[in-house]
Formats: sequence, C-alpha cells, structure tokens
Amino acid sequence: MCGIAGIISLKNSTSKLPVAINKMSKKIAHRGPDFEGFVLFNGNEAFTATSKEFEIVGNQNYSPKNYIEDVQNEFQIALAHRRLSIIDLSEKAHQPMCDIQGCFWITFNGEIYNYKEIRKNLIELGHFFITDSDTEVLLKSYIQWGSACVEYFNGMWAFAIFDKQNNSIFCSRDRLGVKPFYYVKTKEYFAFASEQKSILELAEFGILSKEINQEEILDYFVFGKIEYKQESFFKNIFELKAGFNIQFNLNEDKFLIKDFNSQIKNDANFLQSNSKENLIEELKNTFINSVQLRLQSDVPLGACLSGGLDSSSIVGAANYYSPQNLKVFTATFDEEKYSESNFANSVAEATNSNMFVSSPTSNELLSDLENLMYCQDIPIWSTSTYSQFRLMKLASQNNVKVLLDGQGGDELFAGYPHHLIHYLYYQKGNKNFSQLLNQYSPITTKSINRYYQKWKFFNHWLPKLPIKFQYQLLMKIYPDLMFIKSRYLLEALSFNKVNKEKFPTLNEQLELELNNQLLKGYLKCEDRCSMFFSIESRTPFSDDKYLIDLARKIPTELKINNGNLKQIFREAVKDFVPNEILNRKDKMGFSTPNKRWIQDITPSFLDKHASEEKNEIIDIRNLKKYYPSYVKSNIPSNSPRLFKPISFLVWQNIFFKN
Repeated sequence: MCGIAGIISLKNSTSKLPVAINKMSKKIAHRGPDFEGFVLFNGNEAFTATSKEFEIVGNQNYSPKNYIEDVQNEFQIALAHRRLSIIDLSEKAHQPMCDIQGCFWITFNGEIYNYKEIRKNLIELGHFFITDSDTEVLLKSYIQWGSACVEYFNGMWAFAIFDKQNNSIFCSRDRLGVKPFYYVKTKEYFAFASEQKSILELAEFGILSKEINQEEILDYFVFGKIEYKQESFFKNIFELKAGFNIQFNLNEDKFLIKDFNSQIKNDANFLQSNSKENLIEELKNTFINSVQLRLQSDVPLGACLSGGLDSSSIVGAANYYSPQNLKVFTATFDEEKYSESNFANSVAEATNSNMFVSSPTSNELLSDLENLMYCQDIPIWSTSTYSQFRLMKLASQNNVKVLLDGQGGDELFAGYPHHLIHYLYYQKGNKNFSQLLNQYSPITTKSINRYYQKWKFFNHWLPKLPIKFQYQLLMKIYPDLMFIKSRYLLEALSFNKVNKEKFPTLNEQLELELNNQLLKGYLKCEDRCSMFFSIESRTPFSDDKYLIDLARKIPTELKINNGNLKQIFREAVKDFVPNEILNRKDKMGFSTPNKRWIQDITPSFLDKHASEEKNEIIDIRNLKKYYPSYVKSNIPSNSPRLFKPISFLVWQNIFFKN
C-alpha cells in the first residue's frame, strides 16, 4: 500500500522531470513514509534514485544509486514510489521495482491477496523470485500474461509498468476502484498519481493549468454527486475508471483505455443448479475466505467497527476463522441518537476484541477542517467523513498499519432503503405494483413515491426547462444555492442534460452504485482518510473478486425478501454475528451530530474563512448574512446540504488561494 506517480515527456527529454517528479512524490509522502524511490529514463538507460530523507541501500536492481535532489540530467520518463511496508518489509521489496534484466519497471499501490497462489503458478512456468512481495508477483504476472494478468488478481491495485523493450506504458486500476489513479494527458506530457494534489504540482512547470471543473460544481451543489464523471474537480485531471486499463504505445503515441471488468449479470436460472441452502453456505464460505485473505500482514492489523452489519460481519468472520484479540476502532458521540457504541460493544464482547473509541467534537472539527479538506483533495458532503478521519488517526496512534473495513456491502447486497424502491418498481413488474405496496406501511409507500418522483424530476423534467427556469426552480427548492453566485450557477446549468435511461431495476441500480457512482465516493474517502495517517485499508466487499462475482449472480428475490434488506447475507453470517446486529433495521454508519457541529463552528468559521469579499463562486456576502440562520432552520440534521458551503470554501481556499 503506497503512493505512486509518474511523468512521461512525449516529445523530448527535459531537465524538468527530476524536479517535477520529486515534488509530486513529496505531496503524497503520507501514503508511504517507509521509503521513497525513483527511476528515470533517457533511452534505455535507467537512472535510480531516492531522496536525502532516506539512505542509499544495497546494490540490487530494486535499489537506488543516487539522490534525486542531485539529479540534473534530461530525461523522458520518470516514475516515483512512496512505500508503506506491509508485506515483505525488507529493502529488497522497495520500488520502483524491475525484473532481473531491467526490462520492465513497476510502481504499484495496493495488495494482491492471492499472490502466493499466483507465485506458485509462475514458478511452475519457469519464473524465479528474489523477494517475498506481491509486487514482484504482479510484475512477473505482466511479463508472463501481458495485460491479461489483471484477470488473475484478487485484490486492490493501481499501478503503472514501463516496458523498455516495446517503449510502452501499461496502467491498471482494480475492479471497483478501491485504489485511486488520476492522470493528465496533453500533446506533450502524460502524468499520473495516486492523488490530485500530486498532479497539481505540475502547474508550476507549465504542464497543467490549475482550474476548477465547472461541471462538477453543479453536480456537487445541486445533484449531490461528487466526481461521478471521469474528469475531477480539477479541470483536465481525469480518473481512470474502476476496472479499466491504459495501454500507451509511446512510439506511436497510441493511447487506449480498455475495460477488463466484465460484469457478471444477475442469472435468473442461477437457483436451478443451486438450492437456497447451498447458496447461503457458499456465500458464507466465500465471505470468510475473503476476510481470511485480508488478515495476511507483516505489520499490526485491526478493523473498523461501526456496529452495523458489514463491519460487524468482518470482525465476526475474522474471529470465526481464527480467534484472536483483534484491535477494533469505533466512534461515539455525546448525543446518544448518533452513537452506535452499544452495538459495537456487543460485537467486541462476542469476539473478544479490544475496542478503541474515538469521540470527536465540534471544536476539533473546526481545528481540523483544513487538514480534512487537504486530505480529501475535493469538497466533501458530510461531517461523517471527519468521524472516519479521526478513527484512522486513533488507529495510527495505536500502531496499527492495516485496517479491515466494510465499504461495499450495501452496494453488493442491497442494503440502502432506496434499494427497496428499485426492487418494488421493476423487479416484480408494474402490474402488481399496487398490490406490493399494500404490504408496506403508508410511510414506506409515501417515501417510495417521493423518491421516484424526485428521480423523474431531476433526470427528465428539469433539464427540459429553459436554463433560467431551472435556476428559479432550484433556488426555491434549495435555499442553500443562495450561497453560490447566480452567474456561476447559470453557466453550470448549461451542462445539465436529459437522462434518457429508464428508472433502473434493483440489479441495474446496484451496478450503477458499484461502478463509478455511490461506492466510488465512499472508497475515495476511505482511501484518503486511511492513507493520510499511513494506514492500509482493506475492504473485502469491494476488492474480493470471488465475493463480488458471487454477489452479482444472486437473484434479486434473495437479496431483498419481505422488505428485509440484505436478507441472504444476513443468513450467511448468522453463525458469527450477534442477533441484535442481524435484526437491526436502522442504518447509521459513523453518523455524527452534523447540524449541531455546524451550528457550533459557524461563527468561527466565517471569521476565519469568509473574511475576503471577493470570491469567484461563493457569494460571501450572502454566506455571512444568511448562513447562521440557514443552519438553524428546520433542514434535517443529516442533510448533506448543510456542510457543503463550508466544505467548498475551505477546499477553494486551500487549492486556489493564489
């Protein structure tokens, strides 16, 4: 688990590269404090280096020979790696790593959990290994199978491999996008990194112009979407989609992006050859195996524990597989309705785990605001991210370098309340819809209709209106839009297009959420919060190939049954999860006293961050005048709209101050 970066000059060698790659690497030092490595190329000659922060060690192919600060030559390619040592802690496993002939070089972020199995296969095919790392297995897999290597991997990854023989770059990102990969491509340069802030360093060298992507502002403030598209909040910085590869032939300047993640659709005939009982047993074993694989570590390991079904199942499965005094980390608050500590305590006691509790306050949120936004690279929508931020900090303070977490369980097995709506509308057919609704309470029926009408409004009706009418209507619906300058919002609305897709069925909705939508935002927060404190976060629901494939094949009627969400998963984990967790109907997930916190910090926030009247996007006068009363209005406490003006302004001041 690490940080990666690279720059390729597509025209000529340049002396910019050593300085630029060093700056890019320094921006992601938190992702890998254990070592920093570089390799630069001019033609076929490889020039290896580290920074003066570390010692030059060894004489092997994977070890540096120089200090990057002293390098002044001209180069065409530069790769960087910040190492967080998890598997094979020796210096032999430093990166960028190459094969023994020095023909293939890799910079890799992630974990390949089945690397021992693949390694055995490769040895049988004639390969030999110098390290015990999964990085060398990944590199040899590429040498053996080319781009098809990713089909063998069970895990999470983002990597780039330079093939000197063919003068080509191969990049890849894991199936659901657990590990980040951002890039910029111009006529003269191709560059990539684990975080946007690293790529922004290239603005100093004229490789990139630092600008806000206007289309993302509309998605963020109006539609509640954060970087659903490939272009990020920063204009011209793109995100490689989950489950995609980049194949870049430098000789021909041929740049291809290809999907390798073939989706396994729901199979209506799946139960014909699998009884429900057998499927439950298969799911149980697959899940336990996924957790077992993620317990591999050469450093201290723990788990996040919210008290919800997903995190509780992971802790329960870890104990079921191998009873141990696992360190678990949870968050609690002084308002009981936001605390799940009683559920977390129940799991900790049942599994004999050692529980550590984070109890963040509004004052601490205020003091950490800038670090939080810097950590995330983009504005966030809720103070719940701060809860996760503090939990990771607590784990770091207790010397844990690896944490298991439950992101992805709801998207795989239908765990959100709105999944019931997609199930009812289409999965059983519209003819029986009225009859189906009679099975549920009037409150549920009302929320179903409200959700559907809202979907139709934003996807079909609103974009058909003239832009000025859209603006007027949105201002009435969302008072917080008064904090955005009207000119900017009107311009942003020009990007709003009619969605021609039909209301999705449950499985269609799950696929949308798994692939570059809802889950994408949660995984991004997970990665940034954990890596900011140099912790590797492992997410079995999001990075286990076999669990993901099996979940996609499970019929809809087994995921939701009689209004119960995630029904088949509940049955699969009942042997190692307390009944009070299995029977929970509420859903929280590190909820926070969102509204009270924001009310508490508003006066100090406005004094510090809204002192200047000039702002291109935020209407500072309206913010100062109306924001205090807005956060005291009857808007729901958990509304994601409350925190957005604060979050955006802090983010803007950090990345666009000058």
